[in-house]
Amino acid sequence: MICVPDEMELTKLKGQVPKKHSMSALEKAFSESIRENTEGLKKCAVLFSGGLDSSLLALAISRRVKKTVLYCCGAPGSKAILRASNAASLLNLKLKKVIPDETATKGAVREVIKIIGSSNALNISIAVPEYLCMREIKKDSFSVAFSGQGADELFLGYDEFRRILVKKTRRKLRMVMWKKILNLYKDNLWRDNAIAKAIGLELRLPYLYKSFMLEALAFPSSKNIFDERDFLRKHILRSLAMRFGLPKSICFERKKAMQYDSGLAKSIKKCLSS
Repeated sequence: MICVPDEMELTKLKGQVPKKHSMSALEKAFSESIRENTEGLKKCAVLFSGGLDSSLLALAISRRVKKTVLYCCGAPGSKAILRASNAASLLNLKLKKVIPDETATKGAVREVIKIIGSSNALNISIAVPEYLCMREIKKDSFSVAFSGQGADELFLGYDEFRRILVKKTRRKLRMVMWKKILNLYKDNLWRDNAIAKAIGLELRLPYLYKSFMLEALAFPSSKNIFDERDFLRKHILRSLAMRFGLPKSICFERKKAMQYDSGLAKSIKKCLSS
């Protein structure tokens, strides 16, 4: 599964999950995904936040494709730019920073609304940095953009999962996880894919490669989130990242949301209200 999986493909997964979980099988599936997704590419562009998901992706891709360039977007001095810069330096990979002024942000908001047909504030706040990065990727003559979408759903990265354990059971947690996976397309993938297509890029999502998804879903929730006090979460992906040699400081950093750290929220909100 190299193309963006739709709702039907995601629904089919539920009956195919292996009965046993294995870190070796997960590692093998991840390597296979990276190999398949980079086959024939002489250069790769990665949407990069400097967090666990995009850093593992960037590291794995760069080992197969020498010319791997990372792209991040944010206001000058924003947490998003600083985190991405630090991580790129640790990985020894080239980082291109997209730092829009208010005029560029306003133009991006207008374009994104046209592309996705929605002015929903959350969608726009996620989509604008993606749009600006993808536009830069296209300008730099790349044909494919890589994204870490899907990792939070597969490995219980969202804090919402931890909060469920405060009052609910692991069975409820598993139900919510599957709901998020089955809703991945309508919640996120359609938006990201629409932006990529409008710009003229192919979006590739190695974490959503079928065999990798199945191996990830074989792990019980207790392997990814220990209890309601587990603010780190996503332990299986962190273990995988350690196996691949990702620096510990990235492996064990807590999750941050791009839409809150980019420093663009105020400008985007102003554009939406005007």
